[in-house]
Amino acid sequence: MTYPSSPANRPPTFTIHFPDGRFAPAVQVKQDDDPQMIIDLFNLLVPCPALFISGGAGSMTPEDITATRDIIADGIAEFAEQHKLAVVDGGTDSGVMQMLGQVRRERRYRFPLIGVAPIGRVSYPGHESPDHDAILHEGHSHFVLVEGNDWGDESQMLVDMVRKLSRSKPSLGILINGGNIAEKDVYIATTQGENSIPMIVLEGSGRKADEIATALSTGETESKIIKAIISGGRITVASIKAGANALRERLMLHFDEDAELEDSTNNLAIPDAEDAATISPLSASDTSSQSLNSGS
Repeated sequence: MTYPSSPANRPPTFTIHFPDGRFAPAVQVKQDDDPQMIIDLFNLLVPCPALFISGGAGSMTPEDITATRDIIADGIAEFAEQHKLAVVDGGTDSGVMQMLGQVRRERRYRFPLIGVAPIGRVSYPGHESPDHDAILHEGHSHFVLVEGNDWGDESQMLVDMVRKLSRSKPSLGILINGGNIAEKDVYIATTQGENSIPMIVLEGSGRKADEIATALSTGETESKIIKAIISGGRITVASIKAGANALRERLMLHFDEDAELEDSTNNLAIPDAEDAATISPLSASDTSSQSLNSGS
């Protein structure tokens, strides 16, 4: 079933029903739509501390996945749950996004996990994109599907969602593994002057994260994009060898365990799947329905 938003000039909102019984509200937007409109449609209360995760998807090796699994589960996801951060990632059933969504689902965490992806490259129940090479992961609480047929069409929206969610509250990005699209995410996040978002680069997670970490430590790189990231961004390196606790300490230092984290606790909790039958995942104004395919 699909539940269109009201008023009529809002983009179509709909509910994605996954085979395991979970469901999540979703919205299809243009690349230049205002993220605040999306926040309003999802009834997310802002400002709140916000974190975005950019990193490897289908190109991660089994070794990369093994190396990062504990960091994601016991470092990032556990911290987000305890302090009720809003987390934004790519939303797909692969790599870093799959691991984060799976931990959230298996541990029945309730922090908002908002997946942002180009609609032309993903499929989900009720929508089969002819050019898809990824599916959405059911461990996410919300999905923002950006009009576009190429990976990277969603990058600006992903980063801008974090800016709009956090406003005056702390925000942060973490790069884990990743390729050219993750590099684009980091570039957009770090080269916007006063609006730049600080980044932690997870050294030892592979690929683009290690390339940036090496460039930071040596001061040498042939990449113009990485040079711009380093010169314009507030970037620190965290070693994967230090473990999940060390990353949690980094996150604590950045977000600061004080009243502003506690104030967000009640604002952002997302119901468990078992509550789904009684609590609507959409905004209070979404009362009518139509077919799921109308939003695709």
